[in-house]
Amino acid sequence: MSINHFYLYAKYVYVKILIVTFWSDINFSNEKFFVFDEKGERTSVEQEGLNETLAEAEFLKDNNDVKIVAFLPTTLSRILSDPPPDYNQLVQRLEAEVKNRVKVDYVHILPSEGTIGNHVHHEGLGNFHFLFYLKLYEDLLKESPDAILLDLSRTFSYYQNYTISATQLALDDYVITTNRKNSILIQYARIDNTLVPLFIKDFKKVRIYDYLTTNIKLSKEKGFSTQGKSEIYGIGKSLELGFPLILIYLLKNANKLVPPDEFEKMIINSMKVNKGEKYEIVTNFEAHETAPYYFIGYHFVNSYKKIAEESEISLESLEKLLELFEDPQRKLIVREIEILKDFSKLMKDEEEHLLDYLIRVGNARVIDWMKGKVSEDEKEECDVNEDEMYSHAGLGRKFTKIMVKEGKIVVKYAENCIDEILSWVKNIGKE
Repeated sequence: MSINHFYLYAKYVYVKILIVTFWSDINFSNEKFFVFDEKGERTSVEQEGLNETLAEAEFLKDNNDVKIVAFLPTTLSRILSDPPPDYNQLVQRLEAEVKNRVKVDYVHILPSEGTIGNHVHHEGLGNFHFLFYLKLYEDLLKESPDAILLDLSRTFSYYQNYTISATQLALDDYVITTNRKNSILIQYARIDNTLVPLFIKDFKKVRIYDYLTTNIKLSKEKGFSTQGKSEIYGIGKSLELGFPLILIYLLKNANKLVPPDEFEKMIINSMKVNKGEKYEIVTNFEAHETAPYYFIGYHFVNSYKKIAEESEISLESLEKLLELFEDPQRKLIVREIEILKDFSKLMKDEEEHLLDYLIRVGNARVIDWMKGKVSEDEKEECDVNEDEMYSHAGLGRKFTKIMVKEGKIVVKYAENCIDEILSWVKNIGKE
């Protein structure tokens, strides 16, 4: 959908819109802004507002449900006559001040960098980036918008790249978590009293494994351990390469990840306020730019852990995960599932066999059985053959077992091979 088509659509059809903005300041005065038509041409129609964001919201409210999420920096401490000696109190005071001056639905005060007068802020751009992502993700879950308008009109260039990155990360995470594939992001900037659309992205498919297989770090501080990092990497590789059974085992094991609210507390608690001749806020802890990737993994695990919590893994469990994979991997997984279903017809209830054995039985001729040429030995082997894993959706023939139980087909790895299999996938592509 083009930008102009979106506006034409929003003009006649009810749309739920979330306007996201970062304001570097809140000294606003009433202005008039020009409106574009559906062809993208400037009209003589004007819309008044204290700033571009508020004018845009007012214009769109005629036919749509419009909410505003406003992010602002702690450097606004300068507008308070007596800023508090505590970081949490500062955030609360600034939020109240913003809500008192401007009508918005959500206000978030973020760590900032800069010196204005005797107000000095060294709170980490990594912390700004992470908290922007997290707060917007939470607001997206609350609102479930059809479209997100990112307004950069009042954003200092210093913060723009971080704002754009955090917004796209929050949207990707939201699409992954909710499986909602029709969200639209439109990015804006102000040019000569006109709000100009610069960029549009339609979130139809997010390749989550691109995030999870990055070298993820939670903090820039040396020696800070990123707990559960290898599980997240393994999950990413399983999604990329099409290993649904390995994915379920990793989801089972990913139970010691750091919750986002706990990491947020680490950031907030690191903020130290020094109130003297200068009002100074400093931190000794900064989130790494890849920290949001970790929590994209965390949210993914939470979304799909119910499947992994089942005591036994059925073929139905594998089928529930099919939508997570790219088309080539999905087709391969479906083929392997059909093979397992065919093999199950050779089995009695409660029987358990290795795939290797079932393949030998299935391929044997009657005359071979009569001559005793078919070996009935079942020997588990834990050595991982990469070609076999890639060709058979991670279902290694000599360590994957199936069983028919009460009409269901149960699939699992040999118990003594699980650690070796999971270790292998966690190290794919690493030197």
